[in-house]
Amino acid sequence: MKTKLITFLTIFTFAMGNLFAQSSDDDFEDSPKKSYRDYNHLSLGIKGGLNFLRSSDKSWQPEFGGFLEYTINPLWGLGLNYTYAMGNHEAVQSKPAFNSSIQDVNLFLSVNVSNIIAKHRSSGWQKWNLYGIGGGGVSFYDWEIKGTATPKSDVGMVALLSLLWEWNPADYIAIGLDGTYRMHNPTAYVGNWENGDLFLFSTNLSLRIKFGGKTNIRNTKLVDYEPAPKLPFNKKQYDQDMETLRNELNKRTVQLARENEANETAIRELQNQVAQLRDLAKQRPKEITKYVPTKEESEIIKTAFAQLEFESGKDVIKPASYSSLDGLAGLLQQHPEWSVELKGYTDNRGNAASNLKLSQNRANAVKNYLVRRGVSETNIKATGYGDSDPVASNATESGRAQNRRVEIELFATK
Repeated sequence: MKTKLITFLTIFTFAMGNLFAQSSDDDFEDSPKKSYRDYNHLSLGIKGGLNFLRSSDKSWQPEFGGFLEYTINPLWGLGLNYTYAMGNHEAVQSKPAFNSSIQDVNLFLSVNVSNIIAKHRSSGWQKWNLYGIGGGGVSFYDWEIKGTATPKSDVGMVALLSLLWEWNPADYIAIGLDGTYRMHNPTAYVGNWENGDLFLFSTNLSLRIKFGGKTNIRNTKLVDYEPAPKLPFNKKQYDQDMETLRNELNKRTVQLARENEANETAIRELQNQVAQLRDLAKQRPKEITKYVPTKEESEIIKTAFAQLEFESGKDVIKPASYSSLDGLAGLLQQHPEWSVELKGYTDNRGNAASNLKLSQNRANAVKNYLVRRGVSETNIKATGYGDSDPVASNATESGRAQNRRVEIELFATK
């Protein structure tokens, strides 16, 4: 009987070793979290508790054992279990008192019920797992009727069903409590009634040690282990899409280069115009000299331009500025010998071309108003200088407001 037990354990250990050795990372290459070798799949444990034999004096007797399990994934496990159940039973009805032992060796399949019921449970609840276990194997019976010296033995089949509640205080350790129902089929065991089936209920505390990896697979959520879905990949379509994107990028690059070149040309033209205007200003006839107004004349001029306002972003003079400009027109009519230059300026917001045009238009607007009020057009010159010659900092709103202005210079003929 011992030879049969040793042979069975050797064959099972060899098979489990081959299963572990042949598994590789390739089997789990689609796992979104970890590879195969990041998990510990193999575990070894011991257990001990009490059993209850229905067909005897129904007393609780001690038992102990051990198990070896290979957990394939967070749902399934395959293992080998050994249980040694001792019996010291008193006489019942026609059955004599006897001492006995039952050794069960069985293969079992375990199912993580927690991963079926709550596959999305939190990390705290992952440490608690309920397993359903079923299996079958061989039982070896030894007994001796009290008062005799003739030991006997028998061999039979066993099937078992079990529920295991297990707590994992750490990745490599688990503590469990199980309830197991075993159905035996001996032929001559003295604890059996009328040579029929034998039923044994037991409960055990167990300690499991897990090894072979970094993370315990037995308390891993199933959703953390399931392979990530593969998206369909069409290489031909991918190449076509990439070619289309490259063509669009090239077109946009050429377009931006052309726009940049046109902008640079426009800026150069504006700079040339400003330079020409400055040269013309320097070529003023020598017989014309700058006129310094009197105190009373200065007050009229200062009031006219201090109250001068335009509509936002436009060259339209606001009606509130008319009265002060009328005063300036009256002064110029009294001095037809004066030549007048109106200078328009802007702040530095916007592009240079727009600022230059706006400053010219606003200077023209003031000129046209004065002409309509009777001032000789030939005596007035209007020039726009854009954002050049600021009188205050363009970094503040108040400074920019001072830079948006129209100035006047008076010249008299000698």
